[in-house]
Amino acid sequence: MITEGNMILHITGTKHGLQILATGDVTLWRFFYDVLCID
Repeated sequence: MITEGNMILHITGTKHGLQILATGDVTLWRFFYDVLCID
């Protein structure tokens, strides 16, 4: 279910996720990715 909070988290999470992935911290990126995919 999409909520306003989840949408904001998705947008910010994607931007931060790309930055984190760029720095090589794949584990943290995967954590955010898994959290977003739960809903």
